[in-house]
Amino acid sequence: NNQFLLSIRKFGEIGHTLIQKQFFEMLPADFTKQDAMKQAEVLGIGLNTLNKWLNKFVQSNDILHVAHGVYQKRIA
Repeated sequence: NNQFLLSIRKFGEIGHTLIQKQFFEMLPADFTKQDAMKQAEVLGIGLNTLNKWLNKFVQSNDILHVAHGVYQKRIA
């Protein structure tokens, strides 16, 4: 169980759930909000949840908000 928590902690400073991790891994290195919406739809994630997750990923420095509607994964 500790290994599970450690693996989640490696992905972002504040930790993410498994579904958030799965969603993040589905995203390309550079993506638009439209791209993220398509991936969210595959997982059954609504628009409000998507917006919260994108904000969370930005706050945890997992992605950069490059411009309006444009994002980039941080390369570790």
